[in-house]
Amino acid sequence: MAYSSIRIGSIFGIPIRLHITFLIALPLFIWIFGVAFFPDSELMWLWGFLLTLGLFAGVTLHELAHSYVAKKNGVPIESIVLLPIGGVSQMENIPDDPNIEMRMALVGPLTSILVGVVFLLCALPLRLFFYSPEVELFFVIMGSINIFLGLFNLLPAFPMDGGRVLRTWLAKRYRYDIATKHAVSVGHAIAVVIFILGAFTLDIMLMLVAMFIYIGGSEEERQTNVYYAIRDLKVKDAMNTKVDCIEEEKRISDAIEELLRTKHIMYPVVNRDGYYLGVVTLDHISRVQKEERDALLVKDVMVYVEPLSAEMSAKDAIQKLSKSGFNRLPVVENGKVIGIVTLGDIIRTAQILNA
Repeated sequence: MAYSSIRIGSIFGIPIRLHITFLIALPLFIWIFGVAFFPDSELMWLWGFLLTLGLFAGVTLHELAHSYVAKKNGVPIESIVLLPIGGVSQMENIPDDPNIEMRMALVGPLTSILVGVVFLLCALPLRLFFYSPEVELFFVIMGSINIFLGLFNLLPAFPMDGGRVLRTWLAKRYRYDIATKHAVSVGHAIAVVIFILGAFTLDIMLMLVAMFIYIGGSEEERQTNVYYAIRDLKVKDAMNTKVDCIEEEKRISDAIEELLRTKHIMYPVVNRDGYYLGVVTLDHISRVQKEERDALLVKDVMVYVEPLSAEMSAKDAIQKLSKSGFNRLPVVENGKVIGIVTLGDIIRTAQILNA
């Protein structure tokens, strides 16, 4: 999801990202809030904007609460992505202890309800000391929205927070992937009911929420299945041992001929004795001007990338692949390249072993 989102900041060391669909939906939200709650105000658009901003500030606090509890329990958070219909805390791995996930799931709705209560309590002194119907209405709406957000998220519709609580309850009785399957089935059923309700009432927002629940649940089930399929897998089980390496002293022009012959887009670079030095990619080579390709060597454009080890777990390898920015990484043992592995290699191997 990160590739279709924009980083807008960081809190507690957690990157906050804005999904590009939010930018598309922003004017719609401003219009809906302005027309619905401040139709007669001269500042209708401003109030619509402030309500939209407040809504997503509340969603951010909701997700930060999840992420804070996750980090306190040793679960790394990759980022928080804000969507038009909510937010997602992207974890690097699934918590092994169901109790941790239950605490993570419950703290989000509780935070939203608390934020909502604070807004409602603020509305009372505003009425007593600074009476403005529009300002008071703003605080009442913000309080109501956050309380509704908290309560709605407690629905047992996976991957919403209530659905995650349901999964943790099921995980005490079934294997985690089976518990996920059951929780997703409940979520799908609720999503269908919400979608039908939205269709009958012509409520586009309800239909979007239903689609989010249905698609999000299916995607998390797939990710959980992959996670469990690879939990006992090692890099050596998935790597390709037929590796074409390229020597550091080779000219760029000769490297291009090698690219044409093998059709690879990345090569491990080795020295004369076969020891790993780094990698060179098609992108690195293509940046070299044609007139310089006979003069420059592979070692002039290569970059060092930390390789994988054969005994590394597939789960750790996936995280390293994700962070490296490359679609494949070399596997090195005693300084020499013994294989190369991609995310696809790991997933296909897991699927074969679990068939």
